Amino acid sequence: MFYGKYNFTSLALIILLFISPASFAANSKETPIKLMTEIFPPFQYKHKNEVIGVSSDIVNAIQEELKIDNEIEIHLWSEAKEIVDHNQNTALFSMLRTAEREHKYKWVGPLSTMKLVFFKKKGSEITLNNIDDAKKVRAVGVTKGVANFEMLSNQGFTNLDVLTDSEDEENIRKLVDGEIDLWPTLLMAGLYNSRLQGLSGEIEPIKDVVAFSGDLYIAFNIQTDDAIIQKWQNAFDKLKEDKVIEDITRRYASEKTDFSLFVKLLIGVLFIIAIVIYHNRKLSRVNKKLNELQGQLQEQADRDHLTQLYNRRYFDHAASIVVKLGKRNKQQTGIILIDIDDFKLVNDTYGHHTGDDVIKHLSSCLLQHVRESDIVARIGGEEFVILLPNTSIEGSLNIASKIRAFVANSIVNINEDNTLKLTISLGVDEVLTDDKGITPSLNRADKALYKAKGSGKNKVETISKQ
Repeated sequence: MFYGKYNFTSLALIILLFISPASFAANSKETPIKLMTEIFPPFQYKHKNEVIGVSSDIVNAIQEELKIDNEIEIHLWSEAKEIVDHNQNTALFSMLRTAEREHKYKWVGPLSTMKLVFFKKKGSEITLNNIDDAKKVRAVGVTKGVANFEMLSNQGFTNLDVLTDSEDEENIRKLVDGEIDLWPTLLMAGLYNSRLQGLSGEIEPIKDVVAFSGDLYIAFNIQTDDAIIQKWQNAFDKLKEDKVIEDITRRYASEKTDFSLFVKLLIGVLFIIAIVIYHNRKLSRVNKKLNELQGQLQEQADRDHLTQLYNRRYFDHAASIVVKLGKRNKQQTGIILIDIDDFKLVNDTYGHHTGDDVIKHLSSCLLQHVRESDIVARIGGEEFVILLPNTSIEGSLNIASKIRAFVANSIVNINEDNTLKLTISLGVDEVLTDDKGITPSLNRADKALYKAKGSGKNKVETISKQ
């Protein structure tokens, strides 16, 4: 009866009338894009918890034009590139568009043009008249996967000192230490990062020779829908036609970049110089006083207030460097995680003041069993960690056993009439070749510590194969 009254065309139209609103609403929803970048001023950097810069502002202007609001995430370049290489609807900026990368990504832009120069150690006798002169030095520091590595490799450089996973700070350190002769990077980025490390007076750019230049783009994962790419490119083209891109670029070219850290340091320096001028003191005394003050402030920021051991923030930073150096030099790195047994009972029985005395007593015991190169930190209430560079798992277990026995035989004086015996549990592990940073080995040490706690306390345990 139904088919006799309506033909198939009418039936299709009726069905569409019922389903089209929901269907259209679903299809109209914009596909979210995971936007990533790295700290690379003046193109992108953080200021007051916001990601700003030439490229960042352009990307946000495109999103505003498209009426979308994807958050810009800050990553290490190697991590972000790994994500965008293997995940649809991801994008990374600012990426130099090269012949080798052309068919690996889908591109939107160009956002900006970059020129990279060579930096050398200040006072170095190295001079460059052209790019070929840079091929004659002993070593040029680059990072694998980054544009400076790809471009110089293609230009026939055979003297590249290649880091596989590093930030600019490592190349700056190697340049200052004389391990490399030249470091190619963006002029502003080189000056910014050297100042951030307090080494601005140690390196200098060779401005007359450009290492290479090219255009910076937003690089989307190759599987991203072409319709999305076209929308982004159309929005960019409109912004360019309306001179919005030109205005953003001009703003950063004409205005002084506001790095709050530099401003604070500058104010401090100017204040001290003013005092020196007023009192007619020598400039050398000002520099000495400033260095001492900076050292004291940094030391205070890195230390736990109760024990004066390093704190968790410093440990995480130092551990990342130790792990990288250990892997590069093919050296083992051990880790010991320590927890005071029944510490809550101590606090409940004797009070928190005695608990503080116990923590300080253990800190003293730990410092008596480590080398100057080892890093001892308090990372929680009664939890401590020791990082042991160039130490095998066997050596780490030996040190842990000595610490356990020493603490168990020691005495904490509560008052004139009472003393307290203290025991600790220890979990031991090592950094493995495949570990990315310190976190995996720290997690294994935590499992070993849990095993020691569960099997009776006052023990040393490991879950790694010896």
